[in-house]
Amino acid sequence: MRQFSFFALLLLLCSQYSWAQCPNCTVNLPQMPADTVYLDSIPNAMQNSAYQEVINFRLPYTTTPLVALDSTIPSGINLSGFQIVGVSGLPLGMNFLFDRPLPAVYDEDSPDTRDGCVTLCGTPLQADTFTVVISVLAETGILPPQPADIPLTFVVDPDTSAGFTLTPNMGCAPLEVNFTNSVQVDPNFNQAATYSWDFGNGQSSTDENPAAITYADSGTYAITQEAIISTTEYFTYLSGITITAASCQDALGDPEIFLTVQGSQSGIDTITGGGATNVPSSQLPLAFSFGQDIPLISGTRYTIDVDEDDSFTAQFPSIQDCGLVDFAADTAASVFSLTDGALELTVNLSYDTLVTYDTVSTTEYVVVQNCTSVEEVEQILASFKVYPNPSQGLLHVAFEVPGQEQASSSLRLVDLLGRELLFLPLGQRTGAQTQSLDLSAYPAGIYNLQLQIGDRQVYRKIQLMD
Repeated sequence: MRQFSFFALLLLLCSQYSWAQCPNCTVNLPQMPADTVYLDSIPNAMQNSAYQEVINFRLPYTTTPLVALDSTIPSGINLSGFQIVGVSGLPLGMNFLFDRPLPAVYDEDSPDTRDGCVTLCGTPLQADTFTVVISVLAETGILPPQPADIPLTFVVDPDTSAGFTLTPNMGCAPLEVNFTNSVQVDPNFNQAATYSWDFGNGQSSTDENPAAITYADSGTYAITQEAIISTTEYFTYLSGITITAASCQDALGDPEIFLTVQGSQSGIDTITGGGATNVPSSQLPLAFSFGQDIPLISGTRYTIDVDEDDSFTAQFPSIQDCGLVDFAADTAASVFSLTDGALELTVNLSYDTLVTYDTVSTTEYVVVQNCTSVEEVEQILASFKVYPNPSQGLLHVAFEVPGQEQASSSLRLVDLLGRELLFLPLGQRTGAQTQSLDLSAYPAGIYNLQLQIGDRQVYRKIQLMD
């Protein structure tokens, strides 16, 4: 299986998708030998959560400590200094800032140590275990500067609130990516969900778990999922009761019929409505309403107790039972009749439905690299020089087209929001090239300068000063 370099594969993606400049850092190192290589480990991050950490490091006076990183490096050679030219392999959404402007030079002589720090900040948009590479050039003062990349492991834990996950999130074209939906719905609570997927390459889906997508071309793809979760609530109301027949009599006059509605759930009685009237039996049917509909509790049985008031005075109360019926709150019919002996009545129920919606939106990213040109990308990046940096506006750019190739080339200036500010086509180029840029019209700040040769892109972070 072909191995590809993270240095080329993710080629300063942190710069392309970073939206805020990190704060300055202050070196804070424990006691250790002066001639050593040391880097703090990178604390774990959480996907889609703000992150800011300071990584301290020490660079050596000789090549001896570097042998542990690269066994091909001979030991015992004095090093006149180091240049740190960048950081690669950070997830999308992350940025960095060293304690010195890039290329950061560390050339102190003993007893001064070559100490530095870098702030990693931003909001990581990808979850994975990343190999972050600090790219340095070691200088002997005799030979040309030699690359000596220093790898670090950076773990970004997945966002537990995300609506889906995908694997893999990076690789060589053509890259097949699988998607797993993690939106949870509970049918027991009358929940359902609809889905809308946009795979960032012109394809879409409305499936709960869409099929794998193959990305044929290199690039960075934003995959979005919108899940709309509906929760349906059903409500039942008691709208009215009509007594159509009753045998209640009052020896002293017309019967005074009244009723009480009670609901029983888990042994608890609740009076939910009632009414009273003075009416002769000859005027039946007798309709009872309650001012407003009475909400009924699902799973509850309700009793309707019909009585007649035989009281002679308030001091001598007397109640005559006319009948007792019951019904379930979940009765499907909206109008139904109940009887108890001579008592006949009609119950009117009404229904209502409330649907609420909750939207879960998730965006994940896939980086697809043209791995057949990884080595060439590394060559282009190594030749891509921008100086002076920082600059007050006038920049000199040097680069080299690999081999004998003649390729269409261009330069782009992009701000930290990814907006293109300048596009300079350079036409067909071959071999070593130089170009001057006057950027004095742009405000002071951090920018990305993109060099494109054919279908290969590399970046350098630049700083413009007033």
